[in-house]
Amino acid sequence: MTAQSNTETIITLPPDILGHIADALGANWSYTVPRRTLQALSLTCTFMVPICRRYLFSKVGFGYSENYNERKDLREWRNGRNEFLLTQPTITSHYVKFLEVDTMLKFSTSDYDLLKIIRDTSPLTSVTISSSFSWDRIIEKKKTIVLSLLQKPIETLQIHGDQLEDWLVGIGSSLTANPQPRLRSVTLDLGEFDEENDEMILDELNSDLRQLSEKNILEVLKLQMTIKVYQDSEPIKYFTEWAADFDEILTDFGAFPALREVIVDLTWFTRDTAELCYDSRSADELTKAQFPRLLESRVIDFRYFFDWDSY
Repeated sequence: MTAQSNTETIITLPPDILGHIADALGANWSYTVPRRTLQALSLTCTFMVPICRRYLFSKVGFGYSENYNERKDLREWRNGRNEFLLTQPTITSHYVKFLEVDTMLKFSTSDYDLLKIIRDTSPLTSVTISSSFSWDRIIEKKKTIVLSLLQKPIETLQIHGDQLEDWLVGIGSSLTANPQPRLRSVTLDLGEFDEENDEMILDELNSDLRQLSEKNILEVLKLQMTIKVYQDSEPIKYFTEWAADFDEILTDFGAFPALREVIVDLTWFTRDTAELCYDSRSADELTKAQFPRLLESRVIDFRYFFDWDSY
């Protein structure tokens, strides 16, 4: 690549310097300025095309917006994106590593076609699934494509949404039936659920973890949840019972041999935070009571965050 001044002096930059510039921009590729710079850089010469593409096309998303106008613009943009990628198999088979899917989205034919190509040819390392629907409300065609994506040898899985108890059954069964030899990080944002359903959701989570026991190389497990509680309830009592079981599952000998980091982020959501303050123990004391073995572990970095909020 050369630059020419008004005096006709030609400056040549070595390929490794150009590659380093693209790598530096790619490290922050999600921001608008580096992304546009990478797009411009890819047009300077043929040498820069594959270097910039590995960042520009590393993530493909199928997102959803509650705003009608934004949703319309996204659909038009996504149709153009799909049309381009469906005619460029080299891009999907070489560069797409991160996939984000929101099941709230009404998939078009081109969405399904591109998802199938990504599933079959892309070197995926990370899949993120978002949903505000229960698993039962999702059409079978969409379920099939989501579950088939989980059969890819990915390294990172993230699931975000509400009403996840049915999701945990479907996805947990899929992971158990198709053990992932490379899956190292799982993030579950269980969303907000009330205390009447917490037993179902949290027990299903523990059930899935039991199924994965001794069949994984998981290194990182992150949980985030908000539990809505009511007057005269005893949420901490039940949560302590669930936590003790969770604590035991993860620390049983040989169950999760590669596990190195566990994060539990909990928010109690109530009309009056005073309702939850009947337990006078400190945060440290509660943590010790709920997760004793994880705290004692010299191998696992365990972090527990909990807070109270009101509505």
